[in-house]
Amino acid sequence: MAGHWAEEIIDRWSGYGVVQGDQNGNFNPDRPITRGSMATVVVNLLGLSEKPDANPYADLQGGEWYADAVLKCTAAGIMQGDGSKCNAEANVTRQEATVMFTRALNVHFSAAPDLSKFPDGGDVASWAAGAVSAMAERGIITGTGNGTVSPTLNIDRASTMAILDKAISTYADRAGRYEAKPTGITLVRAGGVTITGKARDILVAPGTADGQVKLDNTAVSDTVTVSAPNAKLVTEKGSITSNVEITRDGVSLTGEGTVGTVAVNADHCSICLPGRTVVEVADRAEGTQICGKDIPGGTTYIIGKSSGGGSGSVAPKDPVTQHGTWRDALDSSSVPGDVKQYIRFAYLGEYQGVNFQVIPNVIPVGDGFNTSIFDESRNLWLGTDNGILILTQDGAVNAVITADGKTPEYLKYAKVTMLFSDGGSGAWVLCGDPATEENAVSHIAVVE
Repeated sequence: MAGHWAEEIIDRWSGYGVVQGDQNGNFNPDRPITRGSMATVVVNLLGLSEKPDANPYADLQGGEWYADAVLKCTAAGIMQGDGSKCNAEANVTRQEATVMFTRALNVHFSAAPDLSKFPDGGDVASWAAGAVSAMAERGIITGTGNGTVSPTLNIDRASTMAILDKAISTYADRAGRYEAKPTGITLVRAGGVTITGKARDILVAPGTADGQVKLDNTAVSDTVTVSAPNAKLVTEKGSITSNVEITRDGVSLTGEGTVGTVAVNADHCSICLPGRTVVEVADRAEGTQICGKDIPGGTTYIIGKSSGGGSGSVAPKDPVTQHGTWRDALDSSSVPGDVKQYIRFAYLGEYQGVNFQVIPNVIPVGDGFNTSIFDESRNLWLGTDNGILILTQDGAVNAVITADGKTPEYLKYAKVTMLFSDGGSGAWVLCGDPATEENAVSHIAVVE
């Protein structure tokens, strides 16, 4: 290994116990890796422990050194064989390795693969194209020295480790506190782990079964995937996560962090978040509870604000409320404290005691788009110079609210400068008249 281009990479993963040498203590970096060896790497990486009820392979007796690893990868859906044989002693091609790692790391296959960046991209098999495209888009697969993807060439042991090293930026293999990185995957395979910092993706692997993982002031730009049975994911206040995918039974998701979409494709899970969450429950989910309430599968549920025993969202009772000028809003007992704080901050310059939270805009502002929020149903509200535009998830126009006299009960002035979610289907709106510099506050609870 001394002086080899992959020396540091192999040292990293051998230090974790993910890879080992042969009976003579050699790693053999330039030799092809076999399917049995690849299965062993994946099992060590993820902490796989479950095996299928029956051995599905005619060429696997069960006593081979790689037998357990092959069966565990099969149970996890990472290795499938050719229909009757596992071919564990056969070498792994570059496209086969990419497919296995894509499945193991829960990277979604590209629905419309684009391999045009590789001169031989057309040689990639159809069953591997989605995986190769997805891994290339993430910068994990970059091709060989001449820029080709070389899908049918055998991959050597060093290159296998290089893919792993590019894919995983932070590896939490034992209890402790870890700082995520904004690129790559943060992989957790032990309980008692706390993640901080900015992450692209977090994978709570099967090795975390029955353990707890905390996100503490963690910003996850893409997805947290929980593939560990009975794992507990806690989002501490201050954490922001775009998506959570639950793929194993018995997972609990709790905390005060901000969570976007939660997709449940498992049984007997429990979700209770004080924030607003859209939960897509798969058809196979049974016994899943949301804030203590049993729900059937196959339905999208909206979670409103809850203190641990709520039963979902509550429709607002007041349709629309106008408060006239911002001074009128300060005198009103029904205007929330955080809205009043912002008014004092923006219009009176009172900085002392300001502690309202402004969630970052979900789209860039400018060109007449001044501010934006998501409501409880994940509709996008855009505050513009001409009013409010509300878009549904599919991009269709749901509503347009203007101050042109047609809907005067909604907006006093046309220019919308700030939106606050009311925790349900509506918003608190700060609007103004550029000509007179007068400002007003409205509460839009229901859009008819």
